[in-house]
Amino acid sequence: MAISATKDKKAVSLRGRIQNIHSEKLDEIFGKNPYMQKIYPGDTRAALEVFRVYEAEGEYFDITRIPAVIDQHQCLHCGRCAETCPRGTIRKRGQ
Repeated sequence: MAISATKDKKAVSLRGRIQNIHSEKLDEIFGKNPYMQKIYPGDTRAALEVFRVYEAEGEYFDITRIPAVIDQHQCLHCGRCAETCPRGTIRKRGQ
């Protein structure tokens, strides 16, 4: 099984074997995640099964650290990128 998720420019990828543990831990999962209660109200959660991931490997990516490249053919030389760069690494020519 493979699972991937991205949030706030951070990504996690996990691959491993799974074991179906049916409804075991389902109440615990719903208790820790109130949002799931909105998706599966009342007894609709009975349709769900819980899986345990084991013998897994994964990667973590922080894509905010990937260097940006400015396409000079598309650049208007307005300087807006230098003003908004969170690291202050972009400079106008001549600075």
